[in-house]
Amino acid sequence: MRKYVFLAIFILLFLWQSFTLGLSTDKLKIAILYFKDTSINRSFSSFVEGLPDMLMTNLGKSDEIIIVERVQIDEAIRNFELERLKYIDESTAVKIGKWIGANAVILGNFSSIGENVRIDARVINIESGTLMKSAKVQGKSDELFDLVDTLAEDILNVLTGELKSFKEEKKVLLDKEFNIKIPNYHPTVPVHWKLLDRSIKNSELAVYSDIDNPENWFKLTYSADIHGSGGGNAYRGYSYHITCNTFYVNLFCQEHKSEPIELMWLNYNGRTGYPNQTCGNLKVDIELIDYEITPIRFRPGSYSIPDRQIEKVRFRVIITRIDI
Repeated sequence: MRKYVFLAIFILLFLWQSFTLGLSTDKLKIAILYFKDTSINRSFSSFVEGLPDMLMTNLGKSDEIIIVERVQIDEAIRNFELERLKYIDESTAVKIGKWIGANAVILGNFSSIGENVRIDARVINIESGTLMKSAKVQGKSDELFDLVDTLAEDILNVLTGELKSFKEEKKVLLDKEFNIKIPNYHPTVPVHWKLLDRSIKNSELAVYSDIDNPENWFKLTYSADIHGSGGGNAYRGYSYHITCNTFYVNLFCQEHKSEPIELMWLNYNGRTGYPNQTCGNLKVDIELIDYEITPIRFRPGSYSIPDRQIEKVRFRVIITRIDI
């Protein structure tokens, strides 16, 4: 009796192992190669290098697909001595696919003209060396991430028949326009600029808090650097003019509670910069709508750097929470 029990257990284990192995072999093994940048100005070269990684992230969410890691692909490229090639053609892609044991490879092109971009992708069957699917997406440069998501959805549907959305779910936490007037001082008697505040630091614009989702907390602020100049021996810090020469918009968030990240700056020459657009799961869209920069009138013989001041700044800020 005991012998039959052991035999039954052995058969069950054998059947289970065969079943699980069968599941693993049913999965498609996909290699995503580097895309070729056919743009004239190559302004998106860094994006093109990251495009395969974004496709890997999206397609890797499918239970029907195994994604070949980048390390294996780079090793295959070195094996075929292809490091100097900026692009891999289809015949070479098939060789790489066979070498790493993939069922299919994905490769393609990326091009941009002005604000318009286009991504072309091809899925090659490794066993037959034939084209399984070609797909393209096109749109504006500020839609790049959504375009990659759409491309991944199309490729996944061809490979597995799945209808999956990779679009980010967005919740708008703030959408507001601000009109800031900067205090510039012009006393009739020269004063030491240290008697006035040399800078406006993190004046509060908006605060968002959510008890259910504390990770969404943020505080939006503005700062301004001021400069003392004009008459009264500016070298020693005595000035007739205490003026704003740089304006900043900053964001404190859950990941940067003690030190804010800088979202935008504007200087007295009208130059602007946008150093950061994300903080954790928060995405920031900031639009400089208008500003007023005026010349400074000095007394004869006065000394000044700079000779203009920022009076007003009008801008719009949209902060969204992104869930992937």
